[in-house]
Amino acid sequence: MINSPVISSCKFSALGACGINGLQNWIKESSASHRVQRAMRFSFIYAFVILFMMCFGLAGAQTAAPPAGSGTENDPYQITELGNLVWMSDTVTSSSGKYYKMINNIDASATSAWNDGAGFVPIGTITAPFMGLFDGNRKKITGLTINRSSSSTDYVGLFGYTGTDCAIKDLGLEGGSVSGTSSSSSVYVGGLVGYTRGTITNCYASGAVSGTSTASFSDVYVGGLVGYQYSSGTIENCYASGSVSGTSSSSSVYVGGLVGYQDYGAITNCYASGEVSGTGSFDYDVFVGGLVGLFSGGTIANCYAIGSVSGARGVGGLVGHASGTITNCHATGSVSGSGDVGGLAGYQDYGEITNCYYDSQTTGCSDTGKGTPKTTAEMKQRTTFKGWDFTDTWIIDEGASYPYLRAFRDEAILTVSVIGNGTVTPSVGVHSYAYGEVVSLSATADAGFGFIEWIGDNITDVNDANTTVVMDYNTSVTARFDKAIYTLTDLQAVKDDLDGHYILMNDIDASETASWNSDAGFVPIGTSTAPFTGLFDGNGKTITNLYINRSSSSTDYFGLFGYTGSGSTIKDLGLEGGSVSGTCEGSYSDVYVGGLVGYSGGTIANCYASGEVSGTCTGYYVYVGGLVGYSSGVITNCYASGSVSGTCTGSYSDVYVGGLVGLSSGGTIANCYASGEVSGTGTGYYVYVGGLVGYSSGVITNCYASGSVSGTCTGNNSSSVYVGGLVGYQSSGGTITNCYAIGSVSGSGGVGGLVGYASGTITNCYYDSQTTGCSDTGKGTPKTTAEMKQQSTYTDWDFVNTWAIEEGVDYPYLRSLPKPVTYTVTFNANGGSGTMSAQTFRAGVAQSLKANTFTRSGYTFAGWNTNSIGTGTNYSDQQSITVSTSMTLYAKWDIFDLLLNSGSFTKGISSALSPGSIVDVSWDVSAPQAVAAPVWFEVFGSKTGGFDQVRTGATMTSSYKKTDGLSATSSQVKPSNLVLNTVTDGVYTLIPSINRATLKSGSEVAIPESDYTNNWLPIAGKRLSVHNPNQLDIDLSLSDVQVVYNPMQPTKIGFTGKVTNTGSVDMTKPGAWVEVFYGTLTAEGILMPQGTIGAGQNINTLAAGAQADFTLSGTVPADVMNRAFAVVADSTDIVPETNEVNNSQLFYDPLILPPGKDNGIDLAITNMTVDAAQLAPNQVAPESKLKYSVTVQNKGTTMPSEQVYLELFASQNGGVSYVPGITLTWSEKITAPALGETQTYNFEKPINSIGDGMYTLVAAVNRDGAGTNPGDMTPLDNRYSFSGGRVFLNTPVVSGSVNLVWSEGPTFTQSDGKMTVSGTIKNVGNAPTRAFWTEAFVGTVQEKTGYFYKDTNTVFAGGINCTLKANEEKAITLTGTVPAGKVVGVLADSTDVVAETDETDNYDYSELTK
Repeated sequence: MINSPVISSCKFSALGACGINGLQNWIKESSASHRVQRAMRFSFIYAFVILFMMCFGLAGAQTAAPPAGSGTENDPYQITELGNLVWMSDTVTSSSGKYYKMINNIDASATSAWNDGAGFVPIGTITAPFMGLFDGNRKKITGLTINRSSSSTDYVGLFGYTGTDCAIKDLGLEGGSVSGTSSSSSVYVGGLVGYTRGTITNCYASGAVSGTSTASFSDVYVGGLVGYQYSSGTIENCYASGSVSGTSSSSSVYVGGLVGYQDYGAITNCYASGEVSGTGSFDYDVFVGGLVGLFSGGTIANCYAIGSVSGARGVGGLVGHASGTITNCHATGSVSGSGDVGGLAGYQDYGEITNCYYDSQTTGCSDTGKGTPKTTAEMKQRTTFKGWDFTDTWIIDEGASYPYLRAFRDEAILTVSVIGNGTVTPSVGVHSYAYGEVVSLSATADAGFGFIEWIGDNITDVNDANTTVVMDYNTSVTARFDKAIYTLTDLQAVKDDLDGHYILMNDIDASETASWNSDAGFVPIGTSTAPFTGLFDGNGKTITNLYINRSSSSTDYFGLFGYTGSGSTIKDLGLEGGSVSGTCEGSYSDVYVGGLVGYSGGTIANCYASGEVSGTCTGYYVYVGGLVGYSSGVITNCYASGSVSGTCTGSYSDVYVGGLVGLSSGGTIANCYASGEVSGTGTGYYVYVGGLVGYSSGVITNCYASGSVSGTCTGNNSSSVYVGGLVGYQSSGGTITNCYAIGSVSGSGGVGGLVGYASGTITNCYYDSQTTGCSDTGKGTPKTTAEMKQQSTYTDWDFVNTWAIEEGVDYPYLRSLPKPVTYTVTFNANGGSGTMSAQTFRAGVAQSLKANTFTRSGYTFAGWNTNSIGTGTNYSDQQSITVSTSMTLYAKWDIFDLLLNSGSFTKGISSALSPGSIVDVSWDVSAPQAVAAPVWFEVFGSKTGGFDQVRTGATMTSSYKKTDGLSATSSQVKPSNLVLNTVTDGVYTLIPSINRATLKSGSEVAIPESDYTNNWLPIAGKRLSVHNPNQLDIDLSLSDVQVVYNPMQPTKIGFTGKVTNTGSVDMTKPGAWVEVFYGTLTAEGILMPQGTIGAGQNINTLAAGAQADFTLSGTVPADVMNRAFAVVADSTDIVPETNEVNNSQLFYDPLILPPGKDNGIDLAITNMTVDAAQLAPNQVAPESKLKYSVTVQNKGTTMPSEQVYLELFASQNGGVSYVPGITLTWSEKITAPALGETQTYNFEKPINSIGDGMYTLVAAVNRDGAGTNPGDMTPLDNRYSFSGGRVFLNTPVVSGSVNLVWSEGPTFTQSDGKMTVSGTIKNVGNAPTRAFWTEAFVGTVQEKTGYFYKDTNTVFAGGINCTLKANEEKAITLTGTVPAGKVVGVLADSTDVVAETDETDNYDYSELTK
């Protein structure tokens, strides 16, 4: 409850049983005549607004801070903070002739929370315009938020309204947003000014701007900078870049990227670049332009717009509707609309358009006479723009850009770079110069290099080392010196000069090589007859995505370098991604494949390759390595991380595959590693596969390998397979020192954790026996994973200069190379107890998880999961895994899990049961182990087949407590004493439940389970029919209802009051809910609900004559004063009452009630009767005829000129609101009684199918907005809620069977904040359906139980009405917005009008939205 005084002064009106008449009298007594009556209304509104502001103030606004200065020209007010702007708004009446100057930038982001989200109060109104001179001093205001709504004409912007003598200059507004909404009058919205009569110079705004009006004859004017520019106003050297939108439901809309409506005045040297859109109910009154929406006289000169523009009629790239002079302008944004669409101007009324152009390709237009269409290429040529001043006003980057204005560019940027070795002036980098400045260029080559050319635009002589460049626009210049690698073409050209010295000057993206040479890719540099013998300095740069996929019929060499000679050097180079693949198909051929070099006889230092490498041969030998296929030279400080594979299908073949080098013949490999997966396969003699080197006869020092290694041979000597974690085969001349291996090793022959076969020297080398799966000795020492992470394991290793290790965390790594990627796995007890330290995994290395040490009383450890609730990936205890990201593993704990297999019942299917009857529900339950504790069995009901539950506040039947628990098998439970609770008449799907997760009965709670969502199950194929044969004398009514409201919290409200059972029969469980609904009102006082306040209050029982207090409170999305509220007892319509008209009270501020018509017509319904035989407890069916009469009185002074509609609606809340979408019977046109007369109209009309249930009848005459009804002066008495009984509508089962199913889907697709539901509904029965609705609802799923609950405050999308013949189907698509964390449920026959025996197949739900 909100502890604040009850509103009295704010004139809330409470409408109970007699509240409508009270409000009518209050309105009537204001005056005897309609004219005076209107005047009194306006006077009241004005007084109310003043009183409201005096009482409540402006909640959330920052206190005004007076600035320094006296406001004179020499001593202007110094605007330094946000509070100074608030002060300007407060003191605007004294702004005339005053000077204001911004001293610094101002962060206005705090305004988003001001005034309960309404943001900053604009400076100036129509009655008190801003009349000063505001100097922005080239400063900016960031994050300004204005989000205002009004019931009268409003002016919205930093400045709301500026007068004739006002001037604003040199100001920037960045970010934030400005929006204005009016419910009864026009609205003027601009990023800077809502309505201006003054001058605006050198200003800009970049935030989003929007305006909306929901009233008739209330126009919307919206501009990115200014909403409305009046004749004396001028705008010069300004721009806007934010999105701009305007919407009206029944009036004109004027939307422009810069100005919404230009009423004469001048706009010069301006542009707009944001997206612009406008929508309205009258297409011909929506004018949308990229710069100006409607241009009514005046001038527009030297302007342009580039944003997309969309609207209805009157849509133009620059101006939507043109009636003035437009000169030297252009537009390039896309333009779309339904009529009067133009690339420059949508519609030209009068005036002249001179030397103006638009891009016909980007705008999508081709109209002439309102600007000249040009192609994109023509729009980027200066010669296109006849009569334009490209000296002082415009700039164009010839062939590269559209014209743009010099006024917005203070400097030009020169970017200087070099290719090769040399020095330049200006130096390499980015430099700023004045536009038009002539800059001297000078290039001097280093020794051994020569200047080739300057590359760039506007260079006087590109071949002269000393020249000039004219800075007409941003440009780049590059000095090129010989023997530098700059492009992919330069790189490929190295093969034509194999003894040259090269330096890679920048990274190169080689992705395009994938399609080179008919997809064979890059041509390797060097061959066996013409090897590369020069120097290639990678200069620390990378070549990414190099592709080589070549084949040959003879011996060949594949890699970035195919073959390098003994004098060659390759250094400081990285190859990232891509792939290298080589195939030789000759019978006697060999293939050499490496990521960097196929065959290397020289030196390779500080290089790496990460791409995939593979080699295939049908002849003799295959040499494949992640970096080098075959090496006889020196390799230091290098690594390879890609997967490597080699295959040979020759009968006499040998295969050599290594993660770094396939075969090392007498060479040296030092300070290197390989981490990729390595595999070799052969059908001939030998297969040598190693994590680092396949076969080695050279020196290997300070190296390691971490990738998995495998080798197989199916040929002549299948046992000759040598697979090692580091080296597959080491010959007698080789040495291996200070090395280790940790990857898994497998093969069909000689296998070793470090070396598959060794005949050379191996010193101080180790392998992980757990991760490799090996235990051999004599070829490296096996160690456990824990030992491999201890420095003490590595005898005589240099951990000062060469190696480093994180003790106990990771394996050793080389200081000279990047530290290997590692991931951390942490362990969470997830409800258990104990501690476990984190575990480190090296990327690509399979490793066993630690043994669990957590415990939890009464639970068994069941493994790990990446999600605390078990929805992620499962891992078993000590499972061997490869980790690719750091993660937390949560302990899983097993308890028992009860499972409801099925449920059934037989009573109440063919004939209805009455409350108090026995229901024979049975449960089929499985338990994995015996349960000694008592288990609760409950039955819930659903009107939607289980889609959601009927909100009764209790179960459908009495609950059953099985005190002897359950056996460890399947149990059939069928209580004999389940009593049907008092629920309203209808047909229900029953939902049996066991051990409900949220159960609480006294001290008893649900038995802990691992999964509660399988504890309930809707019973398919049958439904329970309920009918009360005797109408109980229960009658609930409300009294003493009061509103609790704190004006300092305008979105919060509360209600207190009493519910009385005035009947003679006690109300029993499940009782009644009391809830507060909020929404808007029709003219007749009918609530259109938008949501509920709080969660409601359940009154379980209420004896005859007894009272119960209720207290309800909650929030509404906007100010309380803009909403109507209905307090409703028995809001879920569970209590079987004959009269629900007295169950509710309506509260609202009279100002929000739509006004009556001033037409002299005043009809009223004074009485209504219904055939008693058709009232509950009797039943009526759709299509049967309802007999009723309605008495109408004519109190007016003017007769309607034609017949008016008399309608009959159904209500499930006593007449507060109608069942939406359809009347109970089809409407009837009647001739109104004569003036001053009363007439009774008798009807016997078929009942429409609106869904089974109990309904209050509500008659309405001359309802506002219905057909041709003229409306009424006092519409509140035009409707009448019948209190003499209710109608029970019950749909009989049609001949044959009807069953709706989803034959396809439904599927749920989420994109850009939207959810789309699609699928196909089919009637698989043999009879046609009635018309039914398919709808989607937003809701939540209770985490433990899995129950779906609809969100009454969120609308997903409008439903789809269907009628299906037997075996007919219909595709359904619904799209709507879903808040994060919510679920969408889709339901066929959502109003339950189709008589199905099974509704459990009518629905489905989405996953949680992201």
